[in-house]
Amino acid sequence: MLDLIKRFGHVIAAAIIAWYAYSGVEAARSKKATVPKLDRIPAASFPLRAKGEADLEVPKDPFYREWAPYGPEYSTEAIAARKRAEQDRQDAEVKAARAARAKAREKANAAKATKRRREGLDRFHPFTLRLDAVLAGASGGVARISGHTLRLGDAVPGCDKAHPPVLSAIRGDGVTITYRGTRLRLDITKQPEHTVKAPPSGAAN
Repeated sequence: MLDLIKRFGHVIAAAIIAWYAYSGVEAARSKKATVPKLDRIPAASFPLRAKGEADLEVPKDPFYREWAPYGPEYSTEAIAARKRAEQDRQDAEVKAARAARAKAREKANAAKATKRRREGLDRFHPFTLRLDAVLAGASGGVARISGHTLRLGDAVPGCDKAHPPVLSAIRGDGVTITYRGTRLRLDITKQPEHTVKAPPSGAAN
């Protein structure tokens, strides 16, 4: 027996190696046959969420085209018309708001002007009318009153802002000044000055 092993040892070793190789190939074939076939699943269907982290953005397929609604109301012209109508509505609202602000501002200014006018009437300050010079003429003439050169119809400045005295007539050496419905006569020789200490009685405020 030992002699046979010694003589045919290499043959026996080759047979053992061949048997092991054949067993490995068969095992690989059987394993491959038992592996189930997996279907392809789109990557977007897997939630790419790590534990404790926010969702990760899945890259969008560049060839994917989203569904768009169909109909005349979804045409390019209809969408543009709706946008123009919305813009016109917004512009109208802005114009209305501006007009309302302007009206409120105008009303406030009128109230302030009325208040100032009333305060000016209530706060009367005495003043003096002084006839410095007079020149009568065919065109009405010229008079210098309280340092101001005036013609017929001119108001005497610096006296009463609410109801300023007005030069109403020039005759001879004198002038007539109308103040709050009252006529005041100044004469260059007889009575060149007149002091108004209070508004004339019965004068309208």
